[in-house]
Amino acid sequence: MDFTELRHLAEQIETECGKAIIGKGEQIRLVLTSLFAGGHVLIDDIPGVGKTTLVKALSAVLGCGMVRVQFTPDLLPSDIVGMNIYSQKTGEMVFTPGPIMTNILLADEINRAIPRTQSALLEAMEERQVSVDGVTYPLAPPFMVLATQNPVETETTFALPAAQLDRFLFKLSMGYPTPREEAAMLRTVGDGAAFADLRPLLSPEEVNRFTREIRQVRLSDPVVAYIVELVQATREQPELACGASPRVSRDLFRASKAYAALSGRDYVTPDDVKYLARYVLPHRVLLSHQAALSGLEALTGQEADADGPGQPREAGKWMGVQLQLGGLVRVETLTYSRDGETWFQAKSSDALSEAHRLDSLMVYVNGAETADIDANEVEKTSTLYLRQGEEGPAVKITFHYTPASGESGTSE
Repeated sequence: MDFTELRHLAEQIETECGKAIIGKGEQIRLVLTSLFAGGHVLIDDIPGVGKTTLVKALSAVLGCGMVRVQFTPDLLPSDIVGMNIYSQKTGEMVFTPGPIMTNILLADEINRAIPRTQSALLEAMEERQVSVDGVTYPLAPPFMVLATQNPVETETTFALPAAQLDRFLFKLSMGYPTPREEAAMLRTVGDGAAFADLRPLLSPEEVNRFTREIRQVRLSDPVVAYIVELVQATREQPELACGASPRVSRDLFRASKAYAALSGRDYVTPDDVKYLARYVLPHRVLLSHQAALSGLEALTGQEADADGPGQPREAGKWMGVQLQLGGLVRVETLTYSRDGETWFQAKSSDALSEAHRLDSLMVYVNGAETADIDANEVEKTSTLYLRQGEEGPAVKITFHYTPASGESGTSE
């Protein structure tokens, strides 16, 4: 099946949304992927970076109905799903639909609602229906929940439980704009975004048609096996108390199809899976207590794009954790298991200036420190490999570095 039309349409949607929100093409593409995959999106970021603007712009361009609900501690489940109200005219109870009866539900600051109200979304997000007083009401497709939350404030907030987080296909952040994007934002939408000027490029019927067609995208057996190995790896990591559920495998399967179709292809590549895994997995695994005390954070469940020893792309399992060193430099640590051995790769993901050199690099395995490397001259591309065998952790260390002279060096 030819998905060239859908690829061009996705590019037009990104361009049209760019009239209201600047520099968020990747986030727009991921929300589109979720829509066509039948998923939901949680946008987790600080206030003022465009979370609500993104949703409003997309709903206008998609031509779908959108309702915004401001979640507050006094919000009740019936305020979302609807309720039966007594009609004096007929003498009967009449169902009054809630705001959830729409195509796109913007759950703004979802973590401010009490857990009872948050749980009102569970049935709708998974089964596309709501139940009121024993009667079930189906939701018209397409249906997607786009929720936002502010990770900075904790007062009067209620953290989403694991069951709720597992319903979200992606967890995204908006990030700060670059200086150029911020200047463009001021010039174009500094006086306010003109949502009324956005052209609808789709309709709910067309979204449903593309959703059905995307099911025809092909996944080869090796790609399916790759998805399974990726999710299975999260269940075997000692740093994780709870790995990814089978729902994650299904969601990664569907999202990969949608992402490939939006790229104009009728087949999924391993790179599609690897790219999407960083948005599908992190919020759906739980660190063990020991790992959390060691300062590790769940980062990703993706295959590493590395060229270290013993790291073929076609075999083995990767799992990622994240370290914070001195509050200055963030280091991504990717763990690769194959043939009973484990390799650890640590790579700095932040550019290092002269004022922010690393004094040491520490890697923790099962909560125990296994390496303390002097890294005064580390640059962004430096890589550390640790090999763990049957005799114990860190039996071999190879550290690539760049000294002050600018010549590359290696120490073992």
